Amino acid sequence: MVCPMTPSRFLPSRREFLQATGAAAAMATLPGVASGAARSARTTTYAFISDTHVDPEIEDRTAALRAVLAAIEAKDPALVVNGGDVTDDGSAYQYQAYCDLVPDSLRGRMLHVPGNHDARHDASAYETWDRFLANDEFGGARNSSVVTPDGLHWCLPDLTVAQQSAVRLDEPTRDWLGGALERNGADRPTVIVSHHPPMGDEYYFLQNSETFAETIQPFRVRAILCGHMHAERVRRLNGLTVVAGKALKQVTGDIGFYLLTRVQDGDRDVLTVEFVSVPLTPATAAAEPRPVTSIDLAADVADLEPAEISAGVDRTGDALTVRAGFDRGQPVASVSALVYNQDIWVGRDKDGQTWTPLVADGNGFAGDLPFGHEPPGEHRAILRVEGTSGEIWREIVTVTKPGDGFAPMWRHSMGDMVHSALAHHDGLLVAATVAGRVSAFRPGAGRSRPQWTRRIGPVYSRLAFAADGGTIYAPSSDHHLYALDARTGRELWRTDLGVPVMADPLVTQIDGEPQAILFAGETLYCLDAGSGRVRWRRDFGVRSMGRAACDGELVYVGVGDGRVHAIDARDPRRTAWTQLLTDRPDTHGRLTKGPWDCQVLLAGRTAVVGTKDNGFGLRLDDGGTPAWSRPGSFIFCPPVLVGSDVLTIDEAGHALLVDPSTGAARWEASLPVQLFGPGVVTRGSDAYVTSSTGSVHLLDLRTGGHRELRQVCKEGIIATPALCDGDTTFVVAGMDGMLQAFEA
Repeated sequence: MVCPMTPSRFLPSRREFLQATGAAAAMATLPGVASGAARSARTTTYAFISDTHVDPEIEDRTAALRAVLAAIEAKDPALVVNGGDVTDDGSAYQYQAYCDLVPDSLRGRMLHVPGNHDARHDASAYETWDRFLANDEFGGARNSSVVTPDGLHWCLPDLTVAQQSAVRLDEPTRDWLGGALERNGADRPTVIVSHHPPMGDEYYFLQNSETFAETIQPFRVRAILCGHMHAERVRRLNGLTVVAGKALKQVTGDIGFYLLTRVQDGDRDVLTVEFVSVPLTPATAAAEPRPVTSIDLAADVADLEPAEISAGVDRTGDALTVRAGFDRGQPVASVSALVYNQDIWVGRDKDGQTWTPLVADGNGFAGDLPFGHEPPGEHRAILRVEGTSGEIWREIVTVTKPGDGFAPMWRHSMGDMVHSALAHHDGLLVAATVAGRVSAFRPGAGRSRPQWTRRIGPVYSRLAFAADGGTIYAPSSDHHLYALDARTGRELWRTDLGVPVMADPLVTQIDGEPQAILFAGETLYCLDAGSGRVRWRRDFGVRSMGRAACDGELVYVGVGDGRVHAIDARDPRRTAWTQLLTDRPDTHGRLTKGPWDCQVLLAGRTAVVGTKDNGFGLRLDDGGTPAWSRPGSFIFCPPVLVGSDVLTIDEAGHALLVDPSTGAARWEASLPVQLFGPGVVTRGSDAYVTSSTGSVHLLDLRTGGHRELRQVCKEGIIATPALCDGDTTFVVAGMDGMLQAFEA
C-alpha cells in the first residue's frame, strides 16, 4: 500500500468498555442503546450511507447530505459508516466540504472507506484522504477495524487501487483483513464494509473475489455493506448478506440513509436493515422506515462447502468438466456452474447468467460447461450450491485451457501488484511494484531470475530509460524521483519533490542536455537527468498524472484544468498557447473530462491527445487548434506512432489508424477488449493489444484484422507490457504481480 495502514480504534472494544465502566453503566449510557431495556435484551443502532460524492459546487447535493446527516444525528446511532465515494474526485476542497457538513455530535463515531472516485483522480497517493479523514474524528484510516461496545466487529478493508477504477484485495490488505478478523475472534459477529460489492453471483467488481472469500470464510462474517452501484440490492450467499445501498449523490427521488438495528435477547441476535427517507423540504412529510432485510447474527452457516472440487478441459477444448464432491449428510439440494465472464471489467453481469445444472454423481455432482469459445490460458468457473433450505454457497475454481502457440516461456512472481508500465532497452527489462521492488531481467535468456533487485518507494507510474539505456528513472509515491544504474540497480541519485510522484516522467533533451520532465501533484518539474537537480518548476494549481511531450522548444502537457498547455522548455513562465478540450464549466468536470491523465504524442506538427470523451489532433503551429477529433474515451491507452500514422484505441476497444494531420482513418476496427491502463506495443505490421481483463490480441496494422492469442491473467492487467530482445519476446505483468514471457 501507499501509506502505513493501522486499525482505527477510536471506539473502545467491548472488553475495554466493560473494564472501564462496568456492563450496567455501559448499557445505560451508550448512544443507540435503550436504557430502559432488560439486561437480557438490548438494542443498538447504526447508520450507513454511501456514494456521497461531495462537490460544494453542486448545491442541491450538499443540501441533501446536510439534511441526511441531521436526520442521522437525531437517531443518535452508536456508529455512522460511509461506504465510499465520499468525494467526486478526491480533491482537498471536496474533503473539506464533507468534513464541514458532519455535525460535531457525530464526530468520533464515524468510519469511512475509500471508493473509486476517491482514488481514481487522486494525485496524492491517498495522502489527501489521510489528511482529512484518517483521524479520531472521522475514523478514515484506509483499513479500519473496530468493535463497538455491544460486541459487534466492524471491518473496513480498502479494496481500491490508486489511480484506477480497478478493485483488488492486494497482499497487504489481505494480510491485514485476516489478522483483524483473527484478533477479534472466530466467534464474534462481523460486519464488513467495502465500497464495491466483493461477492455475489452477478458481481464482477473485485478482481480476486475468491481470495476475499477464502480470507473471511473461517470467521463469523455475517454482513457486507457496500455502495458503488447507486441502487439498492440484497444478495445472500456463503452465510452472509450483501447489502448494496442507494447513492446519496442522487438528489431526486428517495433520499435517506440506512438504519441498522441490532437486538440481542438471549440466544437471539438479529440485525435489521431499514431505509429511512429524509424529506428535503418542510412541506414533505417523513415516511415510515422501509424494511430492507434482516440478518441473523447468531445463526450457523449451513454446511454447503464442497469437500472437493475438480475442473478440467476435455481433449477438444470445447467443454469444461466440473465436479463437486460432498460428505455424507451435507444438506445439498442442487449444484450448478458457469464459466466466469472474464470480459467484464469492474462491473456486473447485466445480461443475466445461464447456469448449467450439474448432475448427481455418486457423492457429488458433475457436468460439462461450454468452453469452445474461450481462448487458451487462465480461466475460472463459478460453482453455485443450493441447500435444502434455500441457502446458497458460491465458490470459484481456476482452470488452465491448453492451446498451441503463445504459451509462456517463463514466469516470475514480483510479490506485489505491478501497476506501472514495463520498461525495456537493448534486451534489459525492468519491472516495479507498488511495494517498491524494482527488478531487472534479461527475458531472452529464458531464465526468470532477476539480474538485480532494488528496493525504493512504491511505484505507480511509468519507468523511463535514458536514451543510452544506462539509467532508469523511477517515480515513487514516497515523494522521490529515483535514478538507478541500469546495469547494477545502484541508486545514482534521488530528488525529493515534496509530494507523491504519481505522473509519468519524460526523458528528453533541451539544448543537447538530457532532462527529466514530470508532474508531481500540481507542479511540473524539469530536472537535470544526470544529477537530479531541479532546473525549473511551474505551478499550475491543478493536478496532472499523464506524460508530457517536448520538441526541444516547447513542453506540451495535459492538465486537470481541462487544457493542454504549451510552455517554453527553457522558461516555464512563458506560455505559447493553451487549448481547452472539454466544454464542462465545473471544476470537477474539467478535471475528469479533460486531458489530466493523457500521454501526449507528437506526430509531425500535430499533438495527439486523449480525454474521457474524445481523441484530438492539435495543430502545434496554430495555437493548439484541433485539426480533428474523434468521439471516444482515448485517455487511458496512449497513442502509438506507426510509421507516419498514429494508432489510437479507446477504452472500449475501438481502434483507428489515422493520418495525424487530418484525422482521416486508414482503417477502423472493434476489438473485444477494455483498456483502462495497458498500452499497445508494436512490431513491424503487428500490434499486441492487452486488455485490462487479461487477454492479449494480435492486431494487423495493415488491415485492422485481429485475433485473440491468450487469456494470460485472470485477475486483470493495468501495466503496459513490453517487447524485448529484438521484439522476439513479449512480457506482460498482471495485477497479481506475475511476470510472464512469451515468444512473440
